[in-house]
Amino acid sequence: MARERSDDPRYIALRAKLVATLLELAASTPAEKISVSQLTSAAGVSRTTFYSHADSPADLLAQVLVGELQPRLAHMTELMRHPNRSYTELWRQIYLVLLDHVQAHREIYSVITEGNSTVFQALISCFQDAANSYVDEISA
Repeated sequence: MARERSDDPRYIALRAKLVATLLELAASTPAEKISVSQLTSAAGVSRTTFYSHADSPADLLAQVLVGELQPRLAHMTELMRHPNRSYTELWRQIYLVLLDHVQAHREIYSVITEGNSTVFQALISCFQDAANSYVDEISA
């Protein structure tokens, strides 16, 4: 059986290096303004390596931030499926999850919310999908 690329320890290590470098750069520069050359040079990886992970730095940042949020938001949707849950308490927990995420990446959020960034649009889409799931669960 062939191993998935995402299971390869080298792939994982290089992605972690790219992500760490991107998070550092994106704390002061909008991801759309970070070039692939700038990111790969700072991370010490090749352009080919970068393109095996994403199409652009903004795409990679969107993948990372949405990837961190989706499991947390999906967990909240799952909790809503249980009868007799306090929806007010669940919404409070959802807000705390979101606030924790924003706090953990506050420098990046302050940069991506300026203008109409690809990353910001990906996050909005993630939040809309989660909110739609919550409404569907409440009204079911």
